[in-house]
Amino acid sequence: DTGARKGEALHIQLKHVGRDEYGNYVELNGKTGYRKNWLHDSLAWYLPYVNGLSADPETYLFPARSGTKGHIELGVPNAWCRRIVKNLKAKGILQPTDKLTPHGFRHSKARSLKNQNWSDDRLNLWLGWSAGSSMATHYGQAREEDVVNSFLEMTGQKKIDKEDTHVLCPACNTSQSTLIKFCPSCGHAMKPEYAFEQNSKKDTVEYIAEMQQAREILKTLRSLPHLAKELGLEAT
Repeated sequence: DTGARKGEALHIQLKHVGRDEYGNYVELNGKTGYRKNWLHDSLAWYLPYVNGLSADPETYLFPARSGTKGHIELGVPNAWCRRIVKNLKAKGILQPTDKLTPHGFRHSKARSLKNQNWSDDRLNLWLGWSAGSSMATHYGQAREEDVVNSFLEMTGQKKIDKEDTHVLCPACNTSQSTLIKFCPSCGHAMKPEYAFEQNSKKDTVEYIAEMQQAREILKTLRSLPHLAKELGLEAT
């Protein structure tokens, strides 16, 4: 979900996970320093998993089994991947030549974001590369199915599935419209890119001006007793 490097993920402690006005997030420290990534696809298992851990903020997200306060060894995720692949190949789900590595998830995330038209500078920020890095051009390279999909869309041949008008919020599990960006029930970002976009925008001059304008409108509405009562804006 984050596209984090294996070493970054293993060093996450409970004090590095939290929730802000956009949703649940993890704080990562890598080669290019600190960054914050919001969660979306992993919330279904992430939230109950975190709630089952110790309340100690120093606890690692992937604690060692030995009972120490450290995290699992670097080789453990690779062993998990080998076991998963072996089982899936035995069931005929994967081909004999298919592979799975922890770093492969980072490639998959980069490819997914590219397919959502994220610019290279945003990819650099999300995946922890330096501002002028060219890594975004190497990671998540397009596959044949990506080209086919783009061609079908370009030529009007792609079959459009009936789109659902409602989706479940990944945080509070309430049904919400597909048109909204943030859940009105809990405030969670319906997609991580919405949180990223909002966080990137909040310090811009345009955003500050819009917020000031909104405050002036609220001030005016509160000065009109009938409207203020109707809109629930009465002073408390």
